[in-house]
Amino acid sequence: MKSIRQYLRNRIISGSAAILATGSVLIALAIRQLDILEFDATLEAKARMLATLVLREDRKIEVDFAGEFMPEFETGGDTEYFQLRLLDGSVIERSDMLGERNLPFLPHAVRTPVFRNLRLPDGRPGRFVQIVFPPRSAGPEKAIQNGDRFQIPQGTDPDTALFVFAVARSRMGLDALLRRVYFTLAAVDVLLVGLIALLVRGTLRKGLQPLSDINRQIARLGPEALDQRVHLPDAPAEIVMFPITVNSVMEALHAAFVRERRFTSDVAHELRTPVAEFRAACEVGAKWSDDPALVRRRFDNLRESAVNMERMLEGLLDLNRLDQGAVRIGSTVTAIAALVDSSWECVCSSDVGSGRRLENNIDWSLHLNTDPLKLRQIIFNLLSNAVWYSPPGSAVICTSIRACDGKLELRFSNHTDALEQEDLHHIFERFWRKDAERTGGIHSGLGLSIVQALADALGIEVVTDLTADKVFTASLRFPVQGAV
Repeated sequence: MKSIRQYLRNRIISGSAAILATGSVLIALAIRQLDILEFDATLEAKARMLATLVLREDRKIEVDFAGEFMPEFETGGDTEYFQLRLLDGSVIERSDMLGERNLPFLPHAVRTPVFRNLRLPDGRPGRFVQIVFPPRSAGPEKAIQNGDRFQIPQGTDPDTALFVFAVARSRMGLDALLRRVYFTLAAVDVLLVGLIALLVRGTLRKGLQPLSDINRQIARLGPEALDQRVHLPDAPAEIVMFPITVNSVMEALHAAFVRERRFTSDVAHELRTPVAEFRAACEVGAKWSDDPALVRRRFDNLRESAVNMERMLEGLLDLNRLDQGAVRIGSTVTAIAALVDSSWECVCSSDVGSGRRLENNIDWSLHLNTDPLKLRQIIFNLLSNAVWYSPPGSAVICTSIRACDGKLELRFSNHTDALEQEDLHHIFERFWRKDAERTGGIHSGLGLSIVQALADALGIEVVTDLTADKVFTASLRFPVQGAV
């Protein structure tokens, strides 16, 4: 598995090394160029200084080089070389150490000095300069005598004659200096890369410490520690949302596990009663099978338990399909007041609905574009819940309200002495019922859970309220586009 720390460290160090190497190469090239220019300038200055010692008078040439004043051209460790020619190549003078050998001759370079690298006669690497100049005329204080070293050949105009002077010297000192510069730059680069590596290592360790802290805290999380949370004080801006997201996921998982455990416990509790009734009926029927009236009552009890169990299982299947999104939503123009009346008739057909009355104050002209079957189930469950928790002889009041934002709201209100304000936080939980004994009656505690799931599927908002005088209201808020 790739490490972010390793990736960043390698990239930063390699990138820094590449930048330093490139910078050092450029610096080395600049220093080399400057040193060569300085070396060439010194070499050219010496050549021009020596050129001033070449005197001309008419056709006579005198080269006034005194060996005792210029030992560099004599035998020694750093011997230099010079050579003087006419532009046609005729040799006028050369240093004694050259013997019969010649320095390079470039007759076509007459305007500017020419510099070249060469191998000196003694085998050392050297640098060579060639300049072309007219000789200086001898003054009256120094006349050139006959028999001097050189005489300008016939056919050459002495007034326009040009001379070529070449000087060569060893560049070993220059090369040694450049090698020291190169070595110094390389050593500095290595040192800087090492310092950068140490700095990057420490910086990454500190900068990525929050990730290490998060990993360490996440590693402690598990099914038995879902109540723990990731705490990262002073989190960097890049990961400030990470612990928040992890904690929200953990909260959702913890709530899901709690619901799952409660759901499993509730299902087992709800099924325990009808299973016990089945067992008791079977034992009674087997023991007193000769009593027809008793057997008939046992079978009636079995039928009632089977109906209750079937109702609960159907509710669970409905919730499962809604949770998985496997329910198809239709759309039909539906008269709401008529749908409430037909749902009330179904509620009143049961024993629970007796003794209550419905006040349907919904506008009969109100129509909604919705799924009538699923809306009918929502209304049926709300009405059934209302009559279950309202005292006998009371009324269930249904009203419709059009809000200023265009949304339609249906309200189902009833008096109740069984609910408290804190119960509103639990009434949509599965298997939750106000009665603590959970006797396994016709209400299994799934009605309002199904209401919430169906409302979510239809895009309806469900809101509950309990007033101080014990009036419970469940409101269905429809989206604007649903009203017709």
